[in-house]
Amino acid sequence: MSWPWSGMIGLLFLAQLNVSAARHVRVHDVNWTDETICPPSCDRSNTSHWEALSQMAVHAIAPGRDAKEWLFQSPVSGGPYDLRGNIRRELQECSGTSTHWTWSDLVRSIRAAFDAFKNQRAPAGDNIEAQRQLQNAWVEELLRLNDECLRSFNPTIDDELEL
Repeated sequence: MSWPWSGMIGLLFLAQLNVSAARHVRVHDVNWTDETICPPSCDRSNTSHWEALSQMAVHAIAPGRDAKEWLFQSPVSGGPYDLRGNIRRELQECSGTSTHWTWSDLVRSIRAAFDAFKNQRAPAGDNIEAQRQLQNAWVEELLRLNDECLRSFNPTIDDELEL
């Protein structure tokens, strides 16, 4: 999947943002040095509203770093790109799941899975570094689940990946 869709989908999975929030992230809503994000509805002047990003999330959105205003800025309209239905259909086809889910269903599922994951872990604190550790652990869990899913479709995938 190419930019900007990969970045938007990355924020859905890796930062648990909803579609509207992911689309409407402005470049100044990302602190590239601290690797934090202030989602569109937060108070930028209140540092406690900023949220840690995983290293993978920062990598996923890095191509938008030099945009003028919006992280996912359309060169045609100057506004943020829309997350089009054909991107959702592509995800539905890749996932091998029902084609009857919406963006809202996907975000709800991601947030529920993240909350369950977070609740299984010992509380590490509420500071940015603790948040980042949790986000990086979430990425590791997503990668583990991806590998598990691949193995369920193809039990010899480990042999093929080693080639």
